[in-house]
Amino acid sequence: MFGKWRWVTFPTAMVGYAAPAQQTVTVANTGGQPTGATAVTKAGANPDAFTVSPSCLASLPPGGRSQFTVVPVTGLPPGTYTIRVNVTGANG
Repeated sequence: MFGKWRWVTFPTAMVGYAAPAQQTVTVANTGGQPTGATAVTKAGANPDAFTVSPSCLASLPPGGRSQFTVVPVTGLPPGTYTIRVNVTGANG
């Protein structure tokens, strides 16, 4: 039911960095029925290195849209961090 996926990339940070700005992700119901309650869950290599909010979205009608944000946590040691965010509606 949900449309295309996309990459969200944060700029490179140096030791002692300030928190980067959050990235907003828009999801759309491209199917023909409401999604039901929609879960937004973290997965992938480094899920604990990011905050995703909110973790649940209201049911989206056909053609409906909603948003959630992703931001890295502060204080991470140097390295590359990745996350996969899954968006799943109760109706499939």
